[in-house]
Amino acid sequence: MSISLQLWQKKANDLALKIRLGHNVEAGLILVNYVEQLVAAYPLLPAKQQRDFQSILSAMLACQERQDWIGLADYLEYELQQLFIELNDTV
Repeated sequence: MSISLQLWQKKANDLALKIRLGHNVEAGLILVNYVEQLVAAYPLLPAKQQRDFQSILSAMLACQERQDWIGLADYLEYELQQLFIELNDTV
């Protein structure tokens, strides 16, 4: 799973950068596929990380609904990254 974690980390950082550069439409399209991949892996996560992921995903979707692109980029770049670090430590 560590290869997937590294890939997910890179994708999250790439998405955050696209958002910060104002490429919101492109990032939004990529985000859909990215979240689908994460949700597919959700059952494999330990219970604590499942709760954390639910919280982060809810916050990310709320940011997207409000068109709070900087908030969304922050969740991708910081909160989601912390979750991946925790997952990497448990593997």
